[in-house]
Amino acid sequence: MAKLVFDQATDRKYENGVDHAVLYTGADWTGVAWNGMTSIDTAPDGGETEALWADNIKYAVMRGAVSYAATINCYTYPEEFNPCLGNKKIEVGGKTVYIHEQMGENFRLAYRTTLNNAEKGLTGYRYHVVYGLACDPSDMTYETIDDSPDAVEFGFDVEGSPAQLTADGKVYSACEFTFDVSLADIATDPRLKILYGSAETEAKCPDPDTLFAAA
Repeated sequence: MAKLVFDQATDRKYENGVDHAVLYTGADWTGVAWNGMTSIDTAPDGGETEALWADNIKYAVMRGAVSYAATINCYTYPEEFNPCLGNKKIEVGGKTVYIHEQMGENFRLAYRTTLNNAEKGLTGYRYHVVYGLACDPSDMTYETIDDSPDAVEFGFDVEGSPAQLTADGKVYSACEFTFDVSLADIATDPRLKILYGSAETEAKCPDPDTLFAAA
């Protein structure tokens, strides 16, 4: 048996940042870069516990199912995100017009966060892949320009419907899947070549079974 050791520099790890976001849309889930993203606030819904009482004692505790929900905050978004917002682009008299309040399309999303170590600094990245997303109508505030101007920051509330991954003889159902990649493996990890594309291939977001089989 070994005594526990606390606060070693090599064990002081933390995660931060958000970048390299990709939006996937269309029948084949082709990806485009999403620049200007400032944060993704995840807020899973459900999962509350409920106590069952019998014989004057707490008999058991049940936990409800959890569903994915988040808010995407950004200064801008790709043109391809408009159909997800319910904005239909048409041409009238040779000019572009967007028709709002239409039925939004589903989309998929990938982004990365950084993995850090207090002694070594940046050690790698955690990649987040989210399936079955639908965007709720969002409130917008447009303010007059004054002596302290600020850019409009969009906040899109999204919910997800799960995808399935078959592994270890089981079928797992989830909206969000994550995986870690060390700095040494960035250039060779096949999952990144699929999600971010290469000189020969377009960026795609296939179903989990296909994406993670590439690992």
